[in-house]
Amino acid sequence: MDSGCKIIYICRDPKDTFVSMYHIFTRYAKSQNTQPIELDEAFELFCEGVSWYGSYWDHVLGYWKASLEHPDKFMFLKYEEMNEDTVLYLKKLAEFMGCPFSLEE
Repeated sequence: MDSGCKIIYICRDPKDTFVSMYHIFTRYAKSQNTQPIELDEAFELFCEGVSWYGSYWDHVLGYWKASLEHPDKFMFLKYEEMNEDTVLYLKKLAEFMGCPFSLEE
């Protein structure tokens, strides 16, 4: 059964993802009056794929493979590239969703 659903996956640089997650976990630990995990230990766990949200690497790889196998259903984008050329990626997103911009737009 084909639902017609399309998935847009936006991947963030692993370094930026780690730093963001570390800050979230540190704030959470402090809110619970517990000692936050040390940066080097958190980094090791992240590299090994251990996280509250599951492995970053498995998650990204799964969607990247899906986008190669089913490019009509999955669009894989990189956050940093989208920031560099927002207009280009807005056009690509619109085309993927079946709503391309007109020449005037």
